[in-house]
Amino acid sequence: MAVQVDNFGSLVKTPTGQIVTTARAAGAEAVRISGDILNSAHISPNGVLSSVEGAVTELKSAIAGVDNFTNFSNNVGGQSAVSTAGQGHPGDRSGAEPPWENELEKFVSYSSIFTLSCLTTEDLNLPDFSYRQKPPEHIILRSGGTGGDKVKTLQESGTGPPGGMGSGAVEYYIDDVEIESVISHNKATRQSRAVGFTFKVFEPYSMGMFNETLQVAAIAAGHKNYLVAPYLLSVKFVGWDDDGNSQQAKNSERHFPVKLVGSEFSVTEQGSTYEVTAVPYNHKAFADKTQQVKTDLSLKGSTVKEILQTGAESLATVLNTRLLKSQEAKQIPKADKYVIMFPTKNSSRNESMLGGTSDTTAGATTSVGEGTIKTVDEKRKQELFESVGGLLNSPVPADFQAKIDQLLGITITRSEVGEAIRTFAEKPGNVNPIGKSKMVKAANESGNVPFTAANTAKVDNQKPQPPGAPGFTPVCRSKCQISPDVRTFQFPPGKKIQDIIEEVVLASEWGRSIKDRMEQPDQYNMVDWFKIDAQVYNIADSKTVDAKGDSPKVFVYRVLPYKVSASKWAAPSKAQPDLTALNREAAKEYNYIYTGENKDILDFDIRFDAAYYVAIGAARGQNTAAEKKAGQAEMVAGPFPYLSKSNTGDSDKISKSGSAQVDDTHTNSTGKSGGGGKEHVETQLARNFNDAVIDSPADLIQVELKIWGDPYYLADSGMGNYIAEPTSHINITKDGSMNYENCEVDVRLNFRTPFDYGDEGFMEFPSIGQQPVKAFSGLYQVIQVASSWSGGEFTQNLTMIRRRNQEVDMKSKGTKGGNALITQGTKENKIDNDPGTAAAIYT
Repeated sequence: MAVQVDNFGSLVKTPTGQIVTTARAAGAEAVRISGDILNSAHISPNGVLSSVEGAVTELKSAIAGVDNFTNFSNNVGGQSAVSTAGQGHPGDRSGAEPPWENELEKFVSYSSIFTLSCLTTEDLNLPDFSYRQKPPEHIILRSGGTGGDKVKTLQESGTGPPGGMGSGAVEYYIDDVEIESVISHNKATRQSRAVGFTFKVFEPYSMGMFNETLQVAAIAAGHKNYLVAPYLLSVKFVGWDDDGNSQQAKNSERHFPVKLVGSEFSVTEQGSTYEVTAVPYNHKAFADKTQQVKTDLSLKGSTVKEILQTGAESLATVLNTRLLKSQEAKQIPKADKYVIMFPTKNSSRNESMLGGTSDTTAGATTSVGEGTIKTVDEKRKQELFESVGGLLNSPVPADFQAKIDQLLGITITRSEVGEAIRTFAEKPGNVNPIGKSKMVKAANESGNVPFTAANTAKVDNQKPQPPGAPGFTPVCRSKCQISPDVRTFQFPPGKKIQDIIEEVVLASEWGRSIKDRMEQPDQYNMVDWFKIDAQVYNIADSKTVDAKGDSPKVFVYRVLPYKVSASKWAAPSKAQPDLTALNREAAKEYNYIYTGENKDILDFDIRFDAAYYVAIGAARGQNTAAEKKAGQAEMVAGPFPYLSKSNTGDSDKISKSGSAQVDDTHTNSTGKSGGGGKEHVETQLARNFNDAVIDSPADLIQVELKIWGDPYYLADSGMGNYIAEPTSHINITKDGSMNYENCEVDVRLNFRTPFDYGDEGFMEFPSIGQQPVKAFSGLYQVIQVASSWSGGEFTQNLTMIRRRNQEVDMKSKGTKGGNALITQGTKENKIDNDPGTAAAIYT
């Protein structure tokens, strides 16, 4: 019989829970309540959050039956404990240089040990000091059985109704685990990542007990609603050598905080089989209902951080003020909070925004003065005044205090967690160059310039009007000034926070300067672009859970530099500079077809896409409609505009793998709404570059590689609130996983092929077999990783694209500068600026 049940909760609820120091006291209450919810779970298939829709290939449906479930023994090899000899420091490679072998290769056989548990709010908020350092406490299942560690339902505890199971224990078995990870910029999730989880759980003999166990674990961890509780899916690898000795593979344990978003189960005479879908817990921040703005927005500021976070009319201020007004009106018990930060630190441990486990901030549920009005000092008043159009260092009008009083997002004291994160994010020393970047290029340039607010331009010491006099207040003309630095950005309802961030960064000085960075790539031929990460912190409030079914949260959007290859925006016939340094950084190397060294690849598929092309603006950024309109509005002519031209390339250099076409396009994926500043030529080039990076999953040569599973590609950095520490090598973290948080990930792929059989019947190879197949060997960027465990076998599918114009197929090495698709031109490259010509309106 097939049973379909309602699901683990709606897609909108990801992070939840309460900030508590300990949850053990809730255990007895969990057992009692479990008796009331036996077989009462309401579960229905929901799919994946909107944050992963379209970016992850459809999660593979689990196979029918239960024959493939594997019972991995917890006491492997008959030992009472598993040796961790050789574990060493995370990422410790004993001084070896890349490429590194698969950590599982040294074993004759190995087992993947999965554990599913429930996290407390403190665990979720402080990963570096909780589940990254100690075993999980509220265990639901473990491969091979949990022994006495598993949480027990009412029936298992022996206190159930007459005829119950007594003091027995139900064990669950997990198999057919799949993790789909898109680790590069892409069209669906743009500068963020997409990850989806599916797995099957087998419950022998009974039905519905798995749902009850989830509820018991959630209550024991301090969560009232198990449908939105945070769970932890962990995996480690235990292997055996030739002598039968077992040990845990070093640098291989991974932890994924997840939100269960879908479940279906079927029942047979053998028991129940659950097919579960999950997403990373922090991806709640990317769900449409979380990040779509509900009203028209008019954002003001002179820098990126002012427009997005610190300004009086910034994105964060507007969002938080609206939510707090709902709280004041008693529509919600406690409001969520939004923070947009520009990190300078590259790991969660180094940031320590909430301190350690002994810090009162980490475990506090509320701040001492939560809900009270904060005193805004004079320095902060000056910053707020200048952010909405006040002249630099000009006196703050006395009436501006009335404006500040309306900004609840700034003046109301929030929870301890929210205040700690906001304070950390707004400290000048914690703001990276993207956040500090200015919006205008010149003081007299056009754009949406805010005027002085009426209530800040009143005549000082004005006498009160007599009763019955016209309601009119004289205005001081000297106070009616325009700031040369502040601009207004407007966005319609439904616009996503992520898209607003993208638009503001592209329009900034930092975004425009990509043309300069392209001329000076680093030693790996990479340039700084940006990515958007998210973290979700939970705040304890049982009243909000009762009212909304979920606890309030702090949504943190992290905007940070991210290195991308300059080859994405290179002229088709321009050889890339010496890639020796990048080749040396490739953490993995694969040798395929006639190399005699293939020990990893199980299957291989290569696709040559002759239709692929790189799109550039038809007007090369010049004479766009937006630029012309802005230029006509200027009272004084600005600096002479940047003149662009197409790179002519090198006629004598042709890639063995072919050259990507370059075609004109009439539009970009950005800039359709929200513009507030002048649309410079450099801004148009930044949009073109951004589109080239976003389109990177498609390229001339794409490879699908199926390999034996390698823990290196199981990256848990960026999952939950954990960010792994980098190492001196750009492609690996201290945990031994790929570093996709800071830069694109490269591997080496080598091919050797014979050209004929010799007279003696042996294959003949060019250069005694040492010459690579130039069109296909070389560096490949990893775009997507699909990890699969089924029937005890661990495999992975890698989707990769080949780096363009490598020296191995160009027979030459290029120079660092002069490779960009669009370069600096001269007056002869200026396209006709007659407003009536096609060039002027073709954008």
